[in-house]
Amino acid sequence: MYKTDTKNNEIVLHRFMPKSLIAEMAVFEDIDYPASAAFESDGSVLEIDFFQFKNNFLTNPDVAFNFFRSLSKKIKNLEDVISLNIVLDSTSRVAKYITENEDAFNIKNNQLSKHLHMTPETLSRILKKFTKLGFIVKESHSYKIINQEGLSILYE
Repeated sequence: MYKTDTKNNEIVLHRFMPKSLIAEMAVFEDIDYPASAAFESDGSVLEIDFFQFKNNFLTNPDVAFNFFRSLSKKIKNLEDVISLNIVLDSTSRVAKYITENEDAFNIKNNQLSKHLHMTPETLSRILKKFTKLGFIVKESHSYKIINQEGLSILYE
């Protein structure tokens, strides 16, 4: 899920994994969805009639709890996006992201750089610096963290 800025840059807000609720807030508030989305791999979207869902399921406390828990996770994610992009510089951003996201190196570097709102070249320079500092090691087509404590010092 992403937004596009005035310079036509995509700002990644969240990467959803299979079987995720999307657009709860927009549907709940009856507004247009305030972002765009695209699949990074094959997938499908199931549209649910919210009014039927609300009448038939949200009256169930377990379903309502999970619905609100999903909204809460999205608020937390947006807080992380704001913190990541306003508070931290690019080196700190990469360090924080790769230490907090196990799958960070499972995606292509150009997708990771998009998610971190930087050019692929900047990401590459930072990863090279982390390698020289002994924080990560380059493996065949990926990296592996070997000094998480060293990385965490960069953003704490």
